[in-house]
Amino acid sequence: MTVQRIEVINHYKSWVKFALALVLFLCALFLWTINANATTIFYAICPSNTSDSLVSFDLESRQVTDSLALTYNGGAPQFQTNSIAFSPTGQLYGWSASHPDGRGWGQLYTIDTTSGNISMVGSPQGAPYWVNGLSFDSSGDLFGLAWNLHTIDPTSGVRTAVSNVQIGQGHRGLAIDFRTDALYAWTGLANVQDQLLAIDKITGATTSIPLTYHDSSLFDAAYPMVGVEFDPETGQLITLRNGSEIYSTDISTGQVSYLGPVTFEDNTVLRSTSLAAQWVATPVPEPSSFLLIGSGLAGLAGFFRRHGKG
Repeated sequence: MTVQRIEVINHYKSWVKFALALVLFLCALFLWTINANATTIFYAICPSNTSDSLVSFDLESRQVTDSLALTYNGGAPQFQTNSIAFSPTGQLYGWSASHPDGRGWGQLYTIDTTSGNISMVGSPQGAPYWVNGLSFDSSGDLFGLAWNLHTIDPTSGVRTAVSNVQIGQGHRGLAIDFRTDALYAWTGLANVQDQLLAIDKITGATTSIPLTYHDSSLFDAAYPMVGVEFDPETGQLITLRNGSEIYSTDISTGQVSYLGPVTFEDNTVLRSTSLAAQWVATPVPEPSSFLLIGSGLAGLAGFFRRHGKG
């Protein structure tokens, strides 16, 4: 093999390595950009005089992007629903406090997010009819918050009290931190400061997290936050006040920030007391993305260094 041919082959190999390094760098940059710009879609049950509906919106625009009419036994249900939650497998659950005929109900149900069809799970559980917070952890365990903490079997709908300790007062919401699997409750009464509580899933014991408001007028607002859910992308706790007002809370500092109302296309505001977000696949961790970017940059630097010397 001639020296000239060897040089041509080496030159070709160098360009192949350059192309691979460039592709590696661009792929890592693309993944990092996707993770940085991801926007969570939130869901809520919107009641009406004729039929309940499942609506969805994102936090950036806070405008309802989709509305799905709910059906039960071929009709239009009007359940009293204060809480919904997605399982880690993507199934949406809700809790009905009363039957459409007005009877006390207290029963778990599922919602088909494609058709809007509701299917009851198990049998009515009786008093306390209300479950004002539902949340799944990553293991698929379902928790419910009445005046105390319960576990709920998602296959039978059977509710079991974790403890008899009352958690907060007034309106209540429940949420699992998607990143840590820790359980939190938000409770409050009209004209009384809301409480953020960390809950032990085994004992039901609570630890209060002090809250700080950018706007002091929110301190004793007449409408406590009811719908509660974590943003799986940012780790912020998102809360719903007065049916439509969205707030974000940093649980590490207790800082509460007002984001704005959720509206429909005609600018009417959402009326709901429920909030849920889907579990998402674990994003590519930023250290891994930076490692890929660094590897690509190192390969590109090596290419230009070798060719610079030539």
